[in-house]
Amino acid sequence: MTTHSDTCASKSLPPGRTWVVTGTDTEIGKTWTTAALAGEILRRTGGSHIDKPVQTGLKPGEPGDVEECLELLGHPGGLTGSEGVRLGPAMAPRDALRCSDAPATDLPGLGAHVSRWSSHLRTSRSLVIEGSGGVTVALTPDGETTVDVVQALRGPSDGGTPTDPGAHLVLVCRPGLGTQNHSELAMEHLDRRGVLPTCLVVSGTSDRPDDVERANLNFLARLAAEYRAKLFTIRRGSLCLREFPCDTRPTVTARG
Repeated sequence: MTTHSDTCASKSLPPGRTWVVTGTDTEIGKTWTTAALAGEILRRTGGSHIDKPVQTGLKPGEPGDVEECLELLGHPGGLTGSEGVRLGPAMAPRDALRCSDAPATDLPGLGAHVSRWSSHLRTSRSLVIEGSGGVTVALTPDGETTVDVVQALRGPSDGGTPTDPGAHLVLVCRPGLGTQNHSELAMEHLDRRGVLPTCLVVSGTSDRPDDVERANLNFLARLAAEYRAKLFTIRRGSLCLREFPCDTRPTVTARG
C-alpha cells in the first residue's frame, strides 16, 4: 500500500487548487494518475477531494474509481471523494445513458457539476477531477468535455465569479506503442480549443525501459517542451510522480 507520505513530486508540481485529469485514450492510467496526484497534493496542502463526474461500467454498491484512489492511498486523513452520477454500461457517458436500464438516471449538465465542485472547494483545500475516457469524450448531455470543464472552472461565460481561475489540465499518456500519435493528436486538439495541459503524465513506465519506451519518453519530452508543459512519469506499481529531468532525457529518436 502506498500512502501520501511516500510521494515525491510536491516541489515540482505548480501551485493550484483544482486539477482536471484526462487522457489520450481510455484504460490508460487516469485513475492511477488521479491517486498519485491527489496524494502529492495532500502532502503539500493537507487536504484534497477526488471527484468522478461520471462513473460508468459499475453497478450500485460496487467500488468505483474514487474508491480505488482512496484505497490505493490508504484512506489518509484529509482525503475525501465523491461521484456525480453512476451508469451501469461500460461505455462513454452519453452512450451509457442511452443503454442504461435505470430510467430514473440522468446525466447532469456542466452547471450542476460546477456547483458541486464549488461546494467541495469550500470544504477542501484542493480538488482533483477525473474525466471519463479520452480527451474528446463528452461528459454531459450537451457534449461538454474536460476542456469545457477547465474553461468553466477558470471563468464562466455568464460573467460570474470563476470557481478557480488557475485550474489545471493534466493529460495522461501511455508509455508504449501508439502513444506518439495519440499524444500529438491530443495536444493539437487541446491547442485548437485553447486549453493546454500544465502537465503530461506517462503512467505505467517500467524500471528498465526498452528502446520503444525510451524513444516514446524522448518524444513526449519534446512534445511537452513544445507546449511549455511539464512531463512526469509514474512507474508501474508506484504512486510516485517523478518529473522527467531535462539533462537525462533519452536520445533515441525512433517512432513509437
